[in-house]
Amino acid sequence: MKTCIKQIWSFSAIIMASLMVGCKDDATVGALPEPVDLTMTIANSNLVMGDNLDITFSVTDEKSEISNEDFNIELSLQSSDIEKPAVLFENFPSNVTFSKGEKTKTVSVPVIKEGISSQHFVTLSAFVRSYKLNNPSQTFTVSDYHYMTVAIKNNSDNTVKEGRTFVLTASLDVPAEEDIEINIIPNDGDASYYQGLPLTLSLPKGQKTVESTDITMVNSTETTEDKTLALNLSTDSETYPLKSNVLKISRPDLHSNLDPKPVRDERYLYDEPDKMFVSTNNEKAVKGWGQDYYQIIEVGAPHPNARGLLTKKWTFYSAYEFHPISACVKKMTGPMGYTSDRYPRCFADQNTGAIQTAGGCDNTRYGWVTDEGYLRMITLKETTKINGETDLKGGGKPIGTPMDFGTSAFYACKHKADNNGISSTYEAQNLRIYPGMRIETRARVRGCENTGMLPGIWLQGNEQVNGDPDWNVWPDFGEIDVMENNSTKFPKNVEVTFHIGYKTPGQGDAHNPTTPNGVPDFDGKLEDFNIYWVEWVDNNTVICGINGAETHRLERGSIPPDARWPFDDEVNDQGLYYILSMMFLGGNPPSANKFAGLTTDQVRAKNYDWSNSPVPRMEIDWIRFYIDEDTYSDHNKPYKKSIFY
Repeated sequence: MKTCIKQIWSFSAIIMASLMVGCKDDATVGALPEPVDLTMTIANSNLVMGDNLDITFSVTDEKSEISNEDFNIELSLQSSDIEKPAVLFENFPSNVTFSKGEKTKTVSVPVIKEGISSQHFVTLSAFVRSYKLNNPSQTFTVSDYHYMTVAIKNNSDNTVKEGRTFVLTASLDVPAEEDIEINIIPNDGDASYYQGLPLTLSLPKGQKTVESTDITMVNSTETTEDKTLALNLSTDSETYPLKSNVLKISRPDLHSNLDPKPVRDERYLYDEPDKMFVSTNNEKAVKGWGQDYYQIIEVGAPHPNARGLLTKKWTFYSAYEFHPISACVKKMTGPMGYTSDRYPRCFADQNTGAIQTAGGCDNTRYGWVTDEGYLRMITLKETTKINGETDLKGGGKPIGTPMDFGTSAFYACKHKADNNGISSTYEAQNLRIYPGMRIETRARVRGCENTGMLPGIWLQGNEQVNGDPDWNVWPDFGEIDVMENNSTKFPKNVEVTFHIGYKTPGQGDAHNPTTPNGVPDFDGKLEDFNIYWVEWVDNNTVICGINGAETHRLERGSIPPDARWPFDDEVNDQGLYYILSMMFLGGNPPSANKFAGLTTDQVRAKNYDWSNSPVPRMEIDWIRFYIDEDTYSDHNKPYKKSIFY
């Protein structure tokens, strides 16, 4: 009997036929070809008319250097800017054949030579059945020309305060093939606001970027109102036209009057709230980043307390300042394989079931420290998998479930009651939040209006993490909503809320005092930077506020008789932990029409314009911790004491 027939009797007829070719009595059947790992790359992410889209597929398998069979790679294009992006190319292929024995395969697809009149963002996707393909999706732009961009360095807001210096940059996405000169003329009457403004910027052939020397926005005691200035730009280059002929610059005036309502003006706490705090250890790196507007701060320094509003003596304890330097950011690879070098140190993923109701949390894609020194957290309509912690009993979804949205949520200072042995090494466990501490967060919320998003700043009790069962069900362990933006109920305002449970554990919300109509007098300030703060004064009192105003106070003696007080360092003996979150309102998917079909690659590109972006986002400038030295104690609990700020 032919033994090879015995070996294959259970396979399909097609497989049987292929194995029986050349079969002999008692012969050993050869193994089927094994798929190899592949990687897709594109040579240029910025294409113009007449360029070529060069797509390369390479064998990247550790076991094999070449393909061991022929196979087809399916290609497709998507774009939010044009219905059929294939029309931007001459004969875009729907598939590519990778032949047996090849190590790499490059396909060159020409961009049409005329007929393109604007910039289009295009995503190339590839699929190979039964093969692992790395980087299967690549985003690039197709334009009529390579445009010259003039901008303020490390300043996507185009905002320069009176008395500050700034640098103008002119940049291309490719090396220039000719010398280029850009003319700069300020609007009539605006020239007196600048010192050192150049008349031209000259980009030499072969270069991609040129920078001006320092320009000063003149500090004048004669001006008392914020102003919008404009620089008019022009160039004689026909090959590299300007992306915009006008650069508008916002000039906030240092001598403008305080808002009469303290809740609306952060200067009630800091004369210069955007001035960075820098440690002596990080000063050299901050200067290398190009910054000179900062304050050296030491532990124990008194709170600036600009208008004398604070009722306690608070001294500086620590801060997260989100500088894009190695001491403050690190490299991380996320659950979808995206690698970011701008993940903020001192934080970890708050990828809980409560966060991942309508989208997956992937902070490597949807949260990053920007060139300006903000932590930007966004939500996009992109397929993102559930990862991390899930509560299946509570309606959570299994790890790996693909969701239509991707979002961002971070935590810091979470300490597990039964596993403090890791506290001295785990970065996110970098301090202890206990009574006698004041926490300030300078943040703004943009693009969320009427989307169904719920960006927020919270504190929760650590007792929920492997703590006493009588206290580890929400909200028994206590929650402080220092700021939440219910984007449909209060599109331009915020809520401040406390949540505590009943004396009988696990019964839900016993007491949740809130600002029922949003914070009074705060409407319209949400998109500006504001300082949201909380004071855990002692075991009997917690206070929340915005800028120079107290917005909410909760005291042990004021709660209902059937409620239990959780804000106590004996109840939460590991303290509280800190959360930043872009949540979904009511756990529901947000309104996708506000998301404009944008992709991660587009919004994280250097040339993406955030000034009028529709992307829902929360941007955090800094988080600062102050303590009352007479009452605060870290309770001799372990934590990582080498703080990055």
